[in-house]
Amino acid sequence: MKTIPAFAVIAALVAFVLLPVNFVATVSLLFGAGLAAILIADYSRGPRILRVRPAPVAAMTPPCSERFGLAA
Repeated sequence: MKTIPAFAVIAALVAFVLLPVNFVATVSLLFGAGLAAILIADYSRGPRILRVRPAPVAAMTPPCSERFGLAA
């Protein structure tokens, strides 16, 4: 899937060399083709289900109000 953005960038560069298009339009097309190729490559994959293990539960101690009391 990593080759799709590379092919899009190469195709835009070849179009810049072969077609009489100004630099601004070429850069816009290059950016658009790269962005579209990345989005297609990312969102065309199927969802992966991740297995999450629950964390062990730690015992809670009661608050020490005597030690950390507010000073008057």
